Amino acid sequence: MRKVFAFLVLLALTACASPTPSGGISPEGHYYLGPKNAKVLIEEYTDFQ
Repeated sequence: MRKVFAFLVLLALTACASPTPSGGISPEGHYYLGPKNAKVLIEEYTDFQ
């Protein structure tokens, strides 16, 4: 029973895993994910205070 459960968990994790997204650091030093010509752009601003 434990082997079947472990197999199902492994199968679920494998199915949910996505390929590594393309990304990097822009010349200005900003990190990005995905293609530069994407239809949607999400910008995140944070503040530690």
